Amino acid sequence: MRRTLCLAAYDVRDPKRLQMMLHIVKDFACGGQKSAFECWLSAREKSELLQRAQSVMADEDAFLLMRLSVK
Repeated sequence: MRRTLCLAAYDVRDPKRLQMMLHIVKDFACGGQKSAFECWLSAREKSELLQRAQSVMADEDAFLLMRLSVK
């Protein structure tokens, strides 16, 4: 299974949703701090992470998943 390195970052305003988002992203993370985490993701894992993140987000929240270049 091929994985790419991504940066997952979020800004969630409600404390309950914030905790839920932290647990979701940590399920995929290999390292990080605060609200930004490195994740090695396959296409299936990326899709699952995005679906799970969307399930807890409200309109005022933000989520970023960005592919990182590894050399």
